[in-house]
Amino acid sequence: MDENGEPVPDDTEGYLTLKEPWPAMLRTIYGDNERYVTQYWSKHPGRYTTGDSAKRDKDGYFLDQLAAWMM
Repeated sequence: MDENGEPVPDDTEGYLTLKEPWPAMLRTIYGDNERYVTQYWSKHPGRYTTGDSAKRDKDGYFLDQLAAWMM
C-alpha cells in the first residue's frame, strides 16, 4: 500500500499491511492498549500495519524488505 492506502503497482515498494488478524499475532501492548491501536491499526484504517515495507513481483510473490535486508 502507498501512503494513502492505495495498492502499489508490481515491483514497487509499499507498506506491508494485513486485512485479517491471525490467532498468534500481537493483540495489545502491555498496559497501553490505546498505543497498540494507534501504532498498528490507525495508519490504514481496517488494516494491520506491520511497520515493514514489502514489494510484490510480477508473478504475485511478496518480498518483505526487512527479511531481504537480513539475508
